Amino acid sequence: PGARLANLVADIENGTVADLNQLNTRLDQIRALYAEDEWSWVKAAYQKLTGVNVDSANPQDLAGVADTLLANRTEFLEAVLGEVMDIFPSPHIHIGGDEAPKDRWRECPACQQRMRDENLKSEEELQAYMIRRCGELLRSKGRRVIGWEEVLNGTPSTDTVVQWWRHRTHGDHALRTALARGHSAISSPNSFCYLSFPVTPDKHFRPERTSDLRKVYSAELVPNDIPAEQRARFLGAECCVWTEWLTHKDIFPMLFPRALAATELMWSDPQQRDYDTFLSRIQEARAFWKSMGVEYGPYSSGEAEAQ
Repeated sequence: PGARLANLVADIENGTVADLNQLNTRLDQIRALYAEDEWSWVKAAYQKLTGVNVDSANPQDLAGVADTLLANRTEFLEAVLGEVMDIFPSPHIHIGGDEAPKDRWRECPACQQRMRDENLKSEEELQAYMIRRCGELLRSKGRRVIGWEEVLNGTPSTDTVVQWWRHRTHGDHALRTALARGHSAISSPNSFCYLSFPVTPDKHFRPERTSDLRKVYSAELVPNDIPAEQRARFLGAECCVWTEWLTHKDIFPMLFPRALAATELMWSDPQQRDYDTFLSRIQEARAFWKSMGVEYGPYSSGEAEAQ
């Protein structure tokens, strides 16, 4: 499947797909490729690698952060990264590294054996070891690693790009630490770049895990007091929409108009930004977005729909 997918992706990237209809055909082929008895082999692989019987699990329990991460399976992870590099020629490869619960690692004989073999003193060191192994592989192939801010818990090579996200609970500590250590950095502070956080609180999101339009527009991606030499290694920002609590119809109202605010936050001079002017412009653009099938979500908390 990897080789077939690589060919399909290559067709798209090399320009042999001439129009939108051909592009949709190729995308349908990719979707069909992964629909071939997908769930059965995913279940079998998951159970083999983690010891968890998916058939007996509640599907809802599989959403969110898993505690069955592959701490003892570095060879498997390296094989997966090899497949990824075969498919995608990008100079950067994101390897994650965030939200890795250690409970099962403490109980896993293979994980504990790996720690003894590598003289690792804790499960945190085990994760750092995994990140280092993956990074060494990618660098040997001329690629550069991106990892979420937790990769700083180890001692990653300074060519590792650190993606800051835990703003709500940790402030800007990770961004400052990454830049001070010589890393390049990407900002995705969850307080305003996670557009899966709703505008209005709901059963999954408390008030402190919400962000309205003004909050996004008024945010700061890099603190002004960071020295210019460090700021030069700031690569940019990314907004995220995590979909464990969303359906397809939720996506556009979550993105818009907050994605427009994030765009100005990323690409405009802070001294030139004006929220009232921005509101006027997005109102003028609303008919255009609606013609594209995009409906705006609410601007502020408690608003039933954007006016």
